Amino acid sequence: MENRDKLPVQTSTKLLITPEGDSYLSKYTDGPASDTALKFALSKLSAAFPQLDKEFLVLLASEIRDSAMTTNQLHDAVTFTIRNVHFPKIADILGYDRKVKLYKYYEIVKFVHEGRKMSDFEIFDKEKKLWIEKTDKL
Repeated sequence: MENRDKLPVQTSTKLLITPEGDSYLSKYTDGPASDTALKFALSKLSAAFPQLDKEFLVLLASEIRDSAMTTNQLHDAVTFTIRNVHFPKIADILGYDRKVKLYKYYEIVKFVHEGRKMSDFEIFDKEKKLWIEKTDKL
């Protein structure tokens, strides 16, 4: 794989830490996509892209289950793909996420020195000293 060093170092259902040490939290906190949601999503994709073959859809369903993609994330990924992608690839669906950047305290201090206001941020995790921008509500 060419971009191996660009892959996440650590992932959980909600937290992603990049190799550079940046932390992001997925805005999707609902449970894994149900079979009903998965069938509906695949039928929407099939209707929008009739050229997709059955093998693609079977593989996509398997990958969605393995990735523990949430119901809302799947819905948004399919909607985004239908509206913005000419011919979908599995990565177009699986890679879809909406994330919130988590900041370390020293980053907040730097922002304040650059003219931002401390009130633009709020503590997200006191123990780990992680902050989010108030505009990035989960």
